[in-house]
Amino acid sequence: MSKTRLNPEFRAKMNELIRGFIEHCEISRTLIGQIERFVRHDGRKYGLPTFTVYGPPEPGVETSFVNLLGVNSSGEATAAETTLQLIERLVLQPNIAAGRVLRILPVTNPVALELGQPVEDEPLLSSLEMAVEDFRNLPSDGFVEIRLADVTNISLAVSGTSAVIEAARETEEAIRRLQSETNRDGILLRSVRMRHEGRWHLTLEIPRQWPSSLATHWASQVLVVFFRAHLQNLRLTSHTASRWLN
Repeated sequence: MSKTRLNPEFRAKMNELIRGFIEHCEISRTLIGQIERFVRHDGRKYGLPTFTVYGPPEPGVETSFVNLLGVNSSGEATAAETTLQLIERLVLQPNIAAGRVLRILPVTNPVALELGQPVEDEPLLSSLEMAVEDFRNLPSDGFVEIRLADVTNISLAVSGTSAVIEAARETEEAIRRLQSETNRDGILLRSVRMRHEGRWHLTLEIPRQWPSSLATHWASQVLVVFFRAHLQNLRLTSHTASRWLN
């Protein structure tokens, strides 16, 4: 049986990227990493690593599942680095994820990440689309998508229940206050909010021209503020419901 030997250079960028995730898996009992989805390109097998964060239970709030996706179409790793910084915060402050199980797919196109440019291999793109859609369609209460975009400010598009809409509004206000304290230009968060019942959806767009360190810091900060605000609104909803029942 013939085997194709995988040279280290074909995994260099991915290995460097996920090293931080793996290190946190080693020190955290609530963070687990695994590879369940694979694609092939030029005879080589590429994995799409997934990481799961188990937040502590929140009394009175039913545990919810949130799928979080870092989108890349070429060699950019900003979305993935944002998810890594979010995990770093969650390891240090587990209560940010209270009442939630977060499933994170930090890279949607590992081949483009390695090549540093978009890929035009149609069979590969089809396989990637199926793998990413499989992750998107995992049963969940909410879905978060992080991507780079040609925008000047961080943009947050949210659709969902009143608790989610209120959390987005509070997040925008909080980030504005933080911006005024740091006195930086271009950080101001702008959000678009649409109310509906059922699974909620949040899309976080990061300015493509921002330096990586600035982008990952503020994008992860937005997510931390949103998760905290959303949990607080869920607590209020649960408290109000229990009062009506009693």
